[in-house]
Amino acid sequence: LERRRAIEEKDALLAILEEKELNLRNRNERMELDLMIAQSAQKSFVRRDTPACDFLRVDFRYVPLERVGGDYFSFFKSGEDRLAFFICDVSGHGVAAALFTAMIRSMSDRLFTEMGDNPTEFLETLNRELLDYISSNFVTAIYGIFKRPGGTGNVRLRFASGGHVHPVIMRKGGELSFTGGSGMIMGVKEEVSYQLIEEHLGPGDRIYLYTDGIPETVNNRKEMIGFEKGLLELFRASIRESLGESLDGVLEEMERFRSGADSGDDITLIGFEAI
Repeated sequence: LERRRAIEEKDALLAILEEKELNLRNRNERMELDLMIAQSAQKSFVRRDTPACDFLRVDFRYVPLERVGGDYFSFFKSGEDRLAFFICDVSGHGVAAALFTAMIRSMSDRLFTEMGDNPTEFLETLNRELLDYISSNFVTAIYGIFKRPGGTGNVRLRFASGGHVHPVIMRKGGELSFTGGSGMIMGVKEEVSYQLIEEHLGPGDRIYLYTDGIPETVNNRKEMIGFEKGLLELFRASIRESLGESLDGVLEEMERFRSGADSGDDITLIGFEAI
């Protein structure tokens, strides 16, 4: 009798385990399907082309950490003499971050049509709107607009930053420096003012925008590239003849620094070169 009871208990336990395994398998399949849907949706608005511009060369590299990521960027044309850009980085990774980027895409597209000529107003309005939706996440972003006044001469850049990493300017002679102030991160505080920064680029000058996946790269000795001297050295070592080759050079130098360590974040890198 005891043996029969033990057999029945074992069979009951096996049945419970089989049911749990089936439920877990079904849950994993649903999660995989959700991830595939999110990946497909994000691919639909991640850029694959560069905007045509008579006074700028434009190129970019995008490397998500997972199949979906928290980086987003876009370009906006306004006539023949203006090119605007937006780049943001949502904290976190995976499906949740990708959903936030989809929302930000909709917001930024609308704000460009309403206040595309005013970088500070653009970010201040976006910040207020994000407060209604973001609680556990936050966003860093830069919005700016290039213009060639009168169609000749230097290219003027006016931009504002919401807690984003500093753009890097490379002058034609090879001099490298950071530009702009970081400002307050977005989606945290309601009343925020952002500083308007202005730069002028002569022919051959370049400016690089990127997300913090680059400076936060860590090697197998737990050393980080960092946001200051080490980052400028990386860009200096990446200088190539063409803009696209320089972007590839940055990624190559990152891999060399990483020395086999795993990547820790999404990577977005955009380059502009004045013609």
